[in-house]
Amino acid sequence: GPAPGSPGPDPARALAGRGPGLSEEGAQAWAEKVLSSLGEDFWGDEEGGALLIFDRAGGLARLFAPECRRSRRHRVAAGSVAFEWGDLDGQTRAFNRRRLEGE
Repeated sequence: GPAPGSPGPDPARALAGRGPGLSEEGAQAWAEKVLSSLGEDFWGDEEGGALLIFDRAGGLARLFAPECRRSRRHRVAAGSVAFEWGDLDGQTRAFNRRRLEGE
């Protein structure tokens, strides 16, 4: 994902946010749950690329859609880490969704 200081997405355009007080692992698990809950209508033919930006200092996570625009006005904060979801095929998503639902 984008490095601290690089152009980032507008926080007001996040799909979802969580925190403060999250761990990095907690943020990733939360983001996977949100992404899997969006379902096929959201993903469609999209080539993955959803973006999670996690502020380590505050334990705040923000999740952005693949098509979110990035600008210099919203730089990725120092102390933040960004994760970009690669493309998952439908079968993988269905498996992950079942796993998250505890099947």
